[in-house]
Amino acid sequence: MTPLELAYRTAGAGGGLTPLIALLDTLAGDLRRGAEAERGNDLTGRSHDLNHALQVLAFLEDRLSHGSGGDLARLLANLYRTVRSKIILAQTRRSPAILEEEMANILRVRELLQSVELRPAQEGAITLPPVARKRPDGYPIFEPKVTVGSWSA
Repeated sequence: MTPLELAYRTAGAGGGLTPLIALLDTLAGDLRRGAEAERGNDLTGRSHDLNHALQVLAFLEDRLSHGSGGDLARLLANLYRTVRSKIILAQTRRSPAILEEEMANILRVRELLQSVELRPAQEGAITLPPVARKRPDGYPIFEPKVTVGSWSA
């Protein structure tokens, strides 16, 4: 098992990636509800959901292990920063599409992490999938090759 895999298998209370995956679920749900509220012109609901999303992002950033997390910690930190700036942009532009795009990015990362969680530790080292494309703002688009169920926020 690589140090990267070990660091993230033991992350969170009780070990494993389950707490991180649960927080990504919460974040994706907040973004979905924020987009729905924006479409319904419910500014109070949108503000509540997106404020909660920002709190979840702050919690996730605070828990990153920059020293032992390596590339994955760096990619997650970049993801969290990007999502935060996109939430602010979506609020400014009143764009549910931006929120839904970020929700999709969170769900792709979630699926990748879940595939790591479901994999037996004795199978050996994992590798992150190559980043085939980048968005215009330079953020990599994750396209995991493993599909795990049909989860949605």
